[in-house]
Amino acid sequence: MTSQATLRQQCRQRRRSLPPELQQLHAQTAARFILRSRTIMRARKVAVFLSEDGEMNTMPLIQALWQRKVNIYLPVLTRYNRRPMMFAPFTTKTKLEPKYFGIHEPQVGKHELIDGKHLDLVITPLACFDASGNRIGMGGGYYDKTFQFKRYFKNASPKLIGWAHQCQEVKELQSQPWDVRLNGLVTEMQFTLFNN
Repeated sequence: MTSQATLRQQCRQRRRSLPPELQQLHAQTAARFILRSRTIMRARKVAVFLSEDGEMNTMPLIQALWQRKVNIYLPVLTRYNRRPMMFAPFTTKTKLEPKYFGIHEPQVGKHELIDGKHLDLVITPLACFDASGNRIGMGGGYYDKTFQFKRYFKNASPKLIGWAHQCQEVKELQSQPWDVRLNGLVTEMQFTLFNN
């Protein structure tokens, strides 16, 4: 069986190889799919990530959610209160600064950060996914650690929705004991909810 590290590398290469105009088209189509779903219509607090390294662009989705007056949050890596990741508000006026791994994070005070369990929906980055809702992330384990409570309380908020190009799908991923499965996945082909 192919190792997770090899799969991660292959999937990242696939998404990087997509031409920019196709990347943009995928992002716009995926945003339309999820924006029409009940899953997001009910959500008032949504965490998204800023795309890089060939990830499907999240800006079309972010801009549409701002227009709907949805509160948007971005992940912030932290050791605050022993939490590996918290979430900071993101508006059109938010200043961003490069932090860990060169990822841009909002410049906000600690008092503005919220815990992941206070969100309604989290748009989750990933390297690879399979048709059962398993994912391989970027290798840091931040999402699995932050949302580990969902392994025991599967229906607890927030819903975790993967965001990826269809070319990042693999046949089957071997799930690990610490993995937190996705509640759904959106690509340029469709929006799928999983029965976890």
